[in-house]
Amino acid sequence: MKNTLKEVIADMQKEDYEVLGRDIIDRVYGRGAIGEILSFAILPLIALSVARLSNNEKINIRWVGIGALAFATLILSHNITGFMFIPFIILFWILRILFSVKEKLKSTILLISTIFLGLLTSIYFWLPAQ
Repeated sequence: MKNTLKEVIADMQKEDYEVLGRDIIDRVYGRGAIGEILSFAILPLIALSVARLSNNEKINIRWVGIGALAFATLILSHNITGFMFIPFIILFWILRILFSVKEKLKSTILLISTIFLGLLTSIYFWLPAQ
């Protein structure tokens, strides 16, 4: 039986989702890690806002607010995941800047302001811990 690459990838994704489903149930009901699960749901929204802010078309400024609120929610729900995710967001942004963005300075300012506003929104949580 000949499997195409799409079928193999689909089977791998199906197995990943089956394992991930059991892992989510264990984390929420076994460990009570609701904030950790919520943080995993917010990560794609942050990546989407970075992708929209580094878009070649008309840059919509509302993605700064959406990204900042999503980043603040990530910090407030599970701050370790949030601070570990910052380097990956910066790497994703650098790759987008190098290969697809024409207005590099504007995109840089928007991303820095998104991260800054997200940290500023959640400052009441992480600043007293310092």
